[in-house]
Amino acid sequence: MLAAAMCVSCASGARPVARAGCPRGDVLVSGQAHAEALRGCTRIDGDLTVRTGAAIDLDGLAALEDVTGSVVIGPSIGLDTLDDFGRLRAVGGTLRLVANGDITAAFFPALERAGAVAVDSNLAMTQAMFPALREVAGGLTVRDNGALELVDLTRLARVGATLAVENNRILADIWLGAARADAVQVAGNPALDSETHGRLLATAAPHPGS
Repeated sequence: MLAAAMCVSCASGARPVARAGCPRGDVLVSGQAHAEALRGCTRIDGDLTVRTGAAIDLDGLAALEDVTGSVVIGPSIGLDTLDDFGRLRAVGGTLRLVANGDITAAFFPALERAGAVAVDSNLAMTQAMFPALREVAGGLTVRDNGALELVDLTRLARVGATLAVENNRILADIWLGAARADAVQVAGNPALDSETHGRLLATAAPHPGS
């Protein structure tokens, strides 16, 4: 038995895990104790969901490098800048930032690949930064973010399904590499300049040698 085990709230029920251990199964972080119980964990075999109506310091997730399932942040109120995932390199499912009321910026500087990415209906987010992201196996969606101004996809090379950028009313800039997507949907972004709009559409065009 683990005398120092703590109970972390999990999406499928409570599971005991060691304070510095990595749980198996889906994990729900909805309070400070839940985040602290994951301190030192580098891998989660399942989904990680962060959902809260109050401020939480997510520094306990700073060592996380790999999540085999999805990472879902939101709905939330009380989270500010999302900068505690500096080592996260891979998400097997969907990285979903959804319906966050107070997050002003999201930084995932080490993320290289994900099953899908969705940045959806965040009220205060001005920046969504994925500077190392190269491969998205499924779709990549940026939609209905009223304050979003900048998205960093500098190294993006491949989107396996649809790249959708829709209804972001003040989105002005997307840093986009030589990406290729199976399909593209771009609409309802009145502040996006014509050059960036054209580059987004061109990601669906056949590339030389393809």
